[in-house]
Amino acid sequence: TQPKTFVPDQHTFPRPSEPKAPCLLSASEVARLVKATRVIQPNPKNPLRRETMRLGILLVYCCGLRSGELLRLRMEDIDSERMLLRINHTKFNKSRLVPLSPSLADILKQYLQRRHRKGMPLDPQSPLVWSSQAGNSSSLSGSTFRENWRQVCHAAGVLDGHRKPPRLHDLRLSFVVEVLRRSYRAGENPQATLPRL
Repeated sequence: TQPKTFVPDQHTFPRPSEPKAPCLLSASEVARLVKATRVIQPNPKNPLRRETMRLGILLVYCCGLRSGELLRLRMEDIDSERMLLRINHTKFNKSRLVPLSPSLADILKQYLQRRHRKGMPLDPQSPLVWSSQAGNSSSLSGSTFRENWRQVCHAAGVLDGHRKPPRLHDLRLSFVVEVLRRSYRAGENPQATLPRL
């Protein structure tokens, strides 16, 4: 009915594939992953590579951050008085405040103290998940973060049913499921929990 309508060639579409089922991680598996960050080797330009990866894994799992949100965090996004992270202009251009548990806030403070002692940047625009590529201060790249993630998964023996590392997004999904489980155990209405998630 609309002769000027563009119809793309079906041969240019990717092959249809089944969505991959999530690999939900238990708290003990996440603990093994955190411990396995010791396999990440520091280097002269970034002596805190393993600590950065450890913090990244904990923030994704404990706060339900998307990996892109984590990698875009800047020092100015940390509200240390209220123990909050400001996630700015994320999916659907929404922003939100993410509370930190006291134990995670302590880990973050220790990480920042170590960064200060090593003379690594802490100015407001500095990335939280810091890297130094070719002498430039920048956020760890998504590909490097995923590569480190796979290395840590293999070291911890945390693999899916196909003997492959889970996706980073599975860490976020595991957070969501754990929050809902806690809600059920506490006798809360899960429909009240979902909007907070």
